[in-house]
Order: sequence, then C-alpha cells, then structure tokens
Amino acid sequence: MNATQSPRTTRLVLALVAVSNFGWTVEALAGQLHRCSGAGLVMTFDTRWFPGPGYRPIPIEVRPVTPQNTDRTLTVEFLSRDAGSDNRYCVRAAQDIDLPAGSGPVRAVLRVPQSLGAEYRIRTSEDGLLLRTLCVPDTIDPDANPGPRRSFPKFLAVASTSVDAGNLVAVLADGFGIAIPQAGAPLPVDAEFTMHTVTAAELPLNWLDYSNLDVVCLSLDELRGIAKTQAGRALLRWTEAGGNLFVFGIGSDWQRLPNLEAIVGLRQSKPESEGERQFSEWVPPDPKQFGEPLKGFVADDGYGLYDVAAETATEKKPEPPPAPDRAHFLYRDDGMGTVVAFAPADLFAGSEHDSRWLFNALGSERLVWSQRHGVSLHRDNADFWNFLIPGVGLPPLTAFRLLITLFVVVIGPVNYYLLRRWGRLHLLLVIVPASAALITLALFGYALIADGLGTRVRVRSFTQLDQRRGEAVCWSRLSYYAGLAPRGGLTFSGDVAAIPLEYAQPDPGSRGRDVFWLLGKGTGTTQHLARGWLRARTPTQFITLRARPVDYGLSIEPAADGSGSLMVENRLGTRIRELVVRSSDGGYFAAEVIPTGQAATLTKVEPSRASSRLLTIAGQHAPQFPPGTDRQSLAAAAASRNYRRFVYRAGGYGDVEPNQATSRLEKSLASATGSVLPARPPLAPGSYFAVVDRSPEVELGTPSASEEASFHAILGQW
Repeated sequence: MNATQSPRTTRLVLALVAVSNFGWTVEALAGQLHRCSGAGLVMTFDTRWFPGPGYRPIPIEVRPVTPQNTDRTLTVEFLSRDAGSDNRYCVRAAQDIDLPAGSGPVRAVLRVPQSLGAEYRIRTSEDGLLLRTLCVPDTIDPDANPGPRRSFPKFLAVASTSVDAGNLVAVLADGFGIAIPQAGAPLPVDAEFTMHTVTAAELPLNWLDYSNLDVVCLSLDELRGIAKTQAGRALLRWTEAGGNLFVFGIGSDWQRLPNLEAIVGLRQSKPESEGERQFSEWVPPDPKQFGEPLKGFVADDGYGLYDVAAETATEKKPEPPPAPDRAHFLYRDDGMGTVVAFAPADLFAGSEHDSRWLFNALGSERLVWSQRHGVSLHRDNADFWNFLIPGVGLPPLTAFRLLITLFVVVIGPVNYYLLRRWGRLHLLLVIVPASAALITLALFGYALIADGLGTRVRVRSFTQLDQRRGEAVCWSRLSYYAGLAPRGGLTFSGDVAAIPLEYAQPDPGSRGRDVFWLLGKGTGTTQHLARGWLRARTPTQFITLRARPVDYGLSIEPAADGSGSLMVENRLGTRIRELVVRSSDGGYFAAEVIPTGQAATLTKVEPSRASSRLLTIAGQHAPQFPPGTDRQSLAAAAASRNYRRFVYRAGGYGDVEPNQATSRLEKSLASATGSVLPARPPLAPGSYFAVVDRSPEVELGTPSASEEASFHAILGQW
C-alpha cells in the first residue's frame, strides 16, 4: 500500500483492526478517571469504557477518611450534553449510594444509557445539598458517542496482561485499508476503541455492563476460574442474550470441548466421527470461505457507504494459501448468542486469512452491534413504521371527509338560503367562524375519543427457555402510544436492557432523558425512565433484552395409557394458544388452547404438518408496513430528508442501514419457525414452540399499559 492508491482503498474496513507483526496493543477507551475529596470522603468516578450504544458502567467508590458516626445517603448524578448546548442535557442518570455508619469503602456502579453528548459532569449531593467538592466539573468527552465511523466490533479480552492484538484480526485486505505506520507509532484514529484488556477481577458484575460489546474473549482456564462467580454468571448471561463469547485453549483435538460445554451449560455434543472429531452440536467454518475477502462489513469514506469486498473484488491479489485440513475454531448457538471454541492456546497468533475466515463464518449480523440489534442510534430506522398499533395515531380521514362535506354543504348553500329567507345575512359573519371552530373541535374530540387517554402497547417477543439450566432469554419489541404520558414514566427491572428504536434521530441536545436507578432491598434493582422516554400522543418504540434465572416451564411426559402420545402441563404462567412439541425421539405433537395450570394430551402430527403450522404462525404475525408504503420508500425519503444533516456531520453514517430482519429477535424467530433457507426440520429433539397470551419475561414499563395485537412466542428445551 502506498500514497498512490485511491482515497477509497486507503480507508479502514469496518471491523476490529490490527496489523500482524507490528505488535499493536489497542487500549483506547472513552472517559476519564476522576478523584474528588471533601465532606470527610474520597470519591472516585471511572467513566472509562467503550463508546457506542448500550449502557456505560461507571464504577464509583466512596471511601471515608474520617469516622462516620451516622448513616449517610449520597445521590450521584451523571449528566451528558452537547458542547455549547447551555444546560440542556441528553441523558441524566442518578442513583443513591448508602454509606452506613462505621463502614469502610463502599462501591457501586451507575449505568448510563449511551446516547451521549460531547461533554459530561457529575454531581454529588446529600439531603438535597450539593457537595461541590465531590462534583466533577464539565469534562470534554468527544468519544462518548463517537458515531458509526467507529462502530466496528468491540472486543474485551480477559487476561492478566495487555493483549497484543496485532494477529487477532489483521483484516486489512490488499488493496484497501490504511497506510501501515511503523511499529510503535500511534494507531490511525479509526483503529481505536476496538480492544480493551481487563483481569478476571475487573470484570463487570451485571450483564448490562457488557451490553455495548460485541465479543468477549478469554481462555478456557480463565472461564473455569470465574464461571461460578457473579462476574462469570453475568458474562454467560450476556452471551445467552446475544453476545459472542470466544474461548481458546480447547486443544488441537478438541479434547477439552466437553469441559467448555459443562462450564457454559450447553447440551453435551457427541463426536460424529472419531477420526475427524466432528461434533454434532458444533458448526465448522466453510472451507470455501478461507482466503475470501471480508464480506458484509462496510466502511465509510465520508461520502457514503461502500462494501469492502465489492470495492476490492476487481483488484488483483495474490493467491491465498489452501484452506487447512482442519479449522482452528468451531461455533454453536447459546440462547440467542454464540460460543466460539478455538483449538490454539493463543487466540492472538492467527494469520490474516484465519481472521477473515472467522469473521466471514460468523458474519457481520452477529459481530456488528447495529446489525445484531437491528437498531442504529445514528441512522433513521425505517422499520419503525412496520410495527405500529393498528389504527392508533392515524389521522381520522373518514371522519374528516364526512365532517368537511357536511361543513361545505351546511355552511355554504344551506346556511345562505336560510339566512336570506329570514333576512339576516349579516349573521354569516358570526355563523361561519363559529361553525369552523365547532368542526375543528369535533375532529379533535373524535381523535381524542378514538385514541383514548391511556397507554396502549403492541409487543412482539421471542423467549428462549432452557428448562434444564433454569435460564430464560427474551428479546422484545415494544410499540407504545400514550394519549397522556404515564405520570411515573416507565419502570423496568435492573436486568432489562431498554434500547430506543427511533425513526428519526433528533439532535442530542434537543431531548432530555432521565433514568433513576433504585436499589431495592427485597425487590432488586429497578431502572426508572422518568422523563423524555415516552411522550404523549407520539408513537414510541423500544427493543428490550432480558436474561435471568427462572423456574417455570412445561411439564411433558409420555401418556400413561401407552398410546405413544404426550401429556403436557402448562406451568408457563400464561395461556397457550398454539403448541408444537418435538419429542426426544424426533416425533411431532401439537395442541391448541391450554389454560394456565391445566394439562392436555398432545396429538401426534406429521413433520410436514408441524412445519406448515409454524410457517403459518410466522406469516400471520409478521410486521407489516401501512398500506401504500414499504421499507424502500421510507428509507429513500429518510435519505433525502437527511441529506443536509449528512453533509454537516462531515463523515457520514458509516454503519449499514438498520434492518430488524438482521436482529437476533427476528433471526431467532425465523430459525425456530423454519422460515430461513436452507429449510430444515423445525425444532430440535426435546424442544417446543408455544404461542402464548403474554410472555413472562416481557415488562411493559407501566401498569396502565394495555396490550393490543401482540405476538409472544416461547422456544423451550426440557
């Protein structure tokens, strides 16, 4: 690569970037470490974390320096705003920290939804009194929400020393990328914020703290050491909720693969062939992808998006080496996430071809945050319009046509004829404006009555329930319409990640959103989205993710009469509308309505009928755009409308156009119902698919919300 290359071929591929043989260690994070003292305390605030969407964890330590004779409660607020936006803030997150009398250091974590501005401040108060010596003044943080030019995969490595990322993903293909600096020189700006290393003791303790990561990589020995700790459970829960866990050191003959399955809690696989050690539950990469350029990732050169592989397809490249006889990694699903097992003891010693093979095998839909969630915080989301509450928030066209017709007829010829007959034409000056006001009030009243004053919500959810492990993972899409915004805002449990899905992205300084974390004694942590998240008479949507231990499920046993059918007892806590079960021997069974707590006998069905039933369910409940619109037209309108904003942002959007079809919600639902190609028998042995009235894992955020036109599906394993 040299200075004569075209501008586009000197741009960085949208992926984790490091160059082999240069020994680069990428450890750049947004934020700073702050230390304040006063009021008998020393407080530290660590705002350093990966930029991007999700939640940013801010560890806080309160250390008394003088004896504390009474209980104290401190309130910590994190406020983020755009530079130059006066006191208007994007997000305000607050949390109380209890400091018991005589206690030593107290530690807490404040989680901030990441849609941040370029400046933040931290305020500490006690009993409503601001403790100025324990506050952090305005701090410039331009990388808090860096935009999609740096939205390529973010890796967290667990190791005792900083990781040499040079050979992990050296994905600079010949003919595109950047000019390679000398060893030890600063990395190009687009190569920052991709890799950070922590020790096992520094791992976050809540799965939400991983929510803006794409990959966590560690050795099998490290994983074994933390598996039973709170940090280990949080990491595994994040993986089940859609994350990617890379585990290396499995052994050249995959001899430690059963250990990995036991630690993670995966169903034990069996070697299909002792000679080649192919395992039934694990997927090897396609050898044809070895040596291929990176596919599915896009880069942004400041003038728009381009596909790296397509851009470099015509360039002459050296022939890649032949694919190895055996792949160095295998992968399999874990809930809605992915576990990747690597044979080598050093994950970071592979070649560029090995790295591209890995990326192409997993695909950008797993590795890129915006594609995995189907949501972008930088681009407009055209799919917003395919999941509205039917008939809510739409203009009353029929009523308008009727009223305007009556108005024209009555206020025109009828009114004129009567007033002329009565000799009072001068009353036209009063009757015409009064009638117009009356018609306007009638239209307003009709809309008010039709849409109501309450909160209505449409839900589309998919829950994966592993009854063997007692774990449930749920992705849901919530579409709200509130006649009046709920007085208390929205409240979710502390294990729910709430991600706004907005059609048009407003300027950060134009919205102020409050989130308060309440640390309950017996009910657990809750997050209170108090202000700015749900506005009156405005369609609003969220994607929510939840992962937690559960104790419910279906009880499925062979029928006592020996007929070969199955008996099922509904212990899901909700009524079943449709149920398809595949027994451990591969047979299919089905039933319809099963009330909560009731038992039923399942009818055996042919595989083709079971498959048809699931496909019908998926088709009947697929999101639909309003009549006369489609995704392409809405996306084109958004692109045209945002052209000026695109230019002023000076760098473009960078990530691909968000599409819910690539999200883990839709991908998992399509896989469960057999709606993906190539077609395969629906459901694995020992699993079931249930359509229920309401998912036990979905929280609506407010008790005043009523569901309409919802769809809840549960994929269970027993």
